[in-house]
Amino acid sequence: MKKRKKILSAVIIIILISIVLGILFITNVKSSIQNVEVCHGADLKDIVLVSVSGEEEYFNEDCFVFYMSDTCSPCIEKLELIERLSQLKCLQQINIYCVWKDEMPKEAQEGDIVTNLSLKGKYKFCDFFPFYFCYEGGKVSFMTEDYHKLIKKIMEKADENKVKMDLFYTLLKQSDIEHTCIIFVAGNDNHFDDYKKIQTNGITFTNIIQVKDYRDGIGIYDEFDLYKTVFDITDYPSVLYYDGELKVEAMEGLQ
Repeated sequence: MKKRKKILSAVIIIILISIVLGILFITNVKSSIQNVEVCHGADLKDIVLVSVSGEEEYFNEDCFVFYMSDTCSPCIEKLELIERLSQLKCLQQINIYCVWKDEMPKEAQEGDIVTNLSLKGKYKFCDFFPFYFCYEGGKVSFMTEDYHKLIKKIMEKADENKVKMDLFYTLLKQSDIEHTCIIFVAGNDNHFDDYKKIQTNGITFTNIIQVKDYRDGIGIYDEFDLYKTVFDITDYPSVLYYDGELKVEAMEGLQ
């Protein structure tokens, strides 16, 4: 009996020591993470980033930053948005940094304007993901939790009209620009079947491309509100078309 008590006591002591050591280890790891305040005017030139190839990099150029974590589902989803932005010709002169708190996920892809970098758990910009900011002239110039606002900032940098035209052509693909229009439809619109032909300002559009705020397998699903944000769609249904310039009109205002 005494032997059993001694063994039990030894086990309890070992468990307690393990718990204490674990707490000390976690505390030490946390204390080694440097909190960096990303605020307006912040200088990040001393932050060490690690590239895909393992080389050290720094914030030494103007860029739009997506601060993300590989364990954050919304962050992984935003990679598709980044891919779409990177395909626009007018954005080829900007830099998009995907800065990962720890490891880079396998879904992260390098591109002409996209660079994946890791903080390797040594720095922390904030307590939530994703987070977005602009780094210009060696300083943080803008930060937000709303990616729609970041898209607007990117448009300002690249030329808003060029972004709109590029995105418009991605919707048209090979369609005839003179006879094609884009109609933006919301989930509460039950009359799209009536939109076989649209006329406005003496122009007749017979090829109609649907962009929807919901997924039903028909038309184009505006998953990230990218089209809505870029084209400033506020009313549904609305029509986007080209008549010397891009125009957006609410359906009820069409003649």
